[in-house]
Amino acid sequence: MNNQSKHELYATWVQILRRCSDPRVKTYANYGARGISVCGRWRADFWAFVADMGARPTPKHSVERINNDGDYEPTNCRWATNAEQKLNTRRTRMITFKGTTLPVTEWARRLGIHPATLFWRLRNAVPVDEALTAPRVKGRVVGAADLGAELAKVGLTRGAYYARRKAGMTHDQALKTPRYQRRRTT
Repeated sequence: MNNQSKHELYATWVQILRRCSDPRVKTYANYGARGISVCGRWRADFWAFVADMGARPTPKHSVERINNDGDYEPTNCRWATNAEQKLNTRRTRMITFKGTTLPVTEWARRLGIHPATLFWRLRNAVPVDEALTAPRVKGRVVGAADLGAELAKVGLTRGAYYARRKAGMTHDQALKTPRYQRRRTT
């Protein structure tokens, strides 16, 4: 077998095979149980895996599946650092802006916005283009003081405002839609 067990990638290959096929392995639930498998070429031949993946760029790199729901196969795998892999998980929220799709944390990094600020904006139904382009203001939420004054003027609570935004209303619609009035019984 040409001493394949002494090759630096042998343990990586074995771990990939086990997590996809052995229910006794702790990580099986995230791989084999989800239907993730290893292509026949790699499953049958360690040296095919080595030939397709090439050398590990650095000891900090590991095998990443490009499509997190796809199988381990040459067209869906690459070497990636831990930081790169953290951006490619099922839990990562992706948003598209001007034709580019990136994780929220990567948008925040590129735009110099704190990730918590960007998550807050998106969670509170601020449209993506507004959430990504609103200016940063240290120490307060952009527009919060102005919004409070506007809400007070129309007699609307923040909760009602954000519920309306989540329902798809624009800022103006949320403010101009009349409040629900209880019917008075006489």
